Amino acid sequence: MNAQHLMRRAAENNAWANHRLHAVCARLSDDELRAPRTSFFPSIHGTLTHIALDDAYYLEGLEALAAPEQGRRCLATRARRETRTCI
Repeated sequence: MNAQHLMRRAAENNAWANHRLHAVCARLSDDELRAPRTSFFPSIHGTLTHIALDDAYYLEGLEALAAPEQGRRCLATRARRETRTCI
């Protein structure tokens, strides 16, 4: 198994897990998604935001391997975006 195959399998598993998670969360109201929860993040919405931003972070990191300067700009943009939206 080469690294590209492992990365592809990890991405497929991530997509599968996200699909299942979003299917369950789609049944919740906005109030339920934003309700305070005892967890690392203060709500399900906060957790979903974190997951989406982390997925973007990894994609941007992979893009940085192909275009390092663009990747650095993307990572800086992501840091600013996460500060505004995660909590």
